Amino acid sequence: MLLLEEFEKGVREVFDLLLKGYGYEFLHSQEVGTVYQTDYIKDDNMIRIEYSKKNDYISFFFFKKIFVHPPNTNEGKHTLPLNNLIHYLKKRRYYHEEDYDAFMPSKIGLKKSLEKLSQLLQEYAGNILKGKRWKGWGQL
Repeated sequence: MLLLEEFEKGVREVFDLLLKGYGYEFLHSQEVGTVYQTDYIKDDNMIRIEYSKKNDYISFFFFKKIFVHPPNTNEGKHTLPLNNLIHYLKKRRYYHEEDYDAFMPSKIGLKKSLEKLSQLLQEYAGNILKGKRWKGWGQL
């Protein structure tokens, strides 16, 4: 079973330099129930990379205005999952059972999965990372 320290190390090896280029800093990693969370922060924005131990699955979230609206993945105005953003920008069906599942750790291992998420982040979320655009998943 993957340990929190191993997950954090893998995330930081792939994302620290990339996110630092956009002004984000590593905040912390923690275990919440059956999920590991690694968070990066910039001003009042946060990026969370989550690993579900139960499902061997990685989720990637953007949060906005975290000091006014604490991070909550069920809140649609200030939260945006990466897979929802890709679905919106591609204007086509982009669900877990298709593309996203194909590069989860259960299929290709943690390192390759994180590297693929990094590529998708750069390809689809540049404007969000730069602070130029925002729509929560409830506004897409």
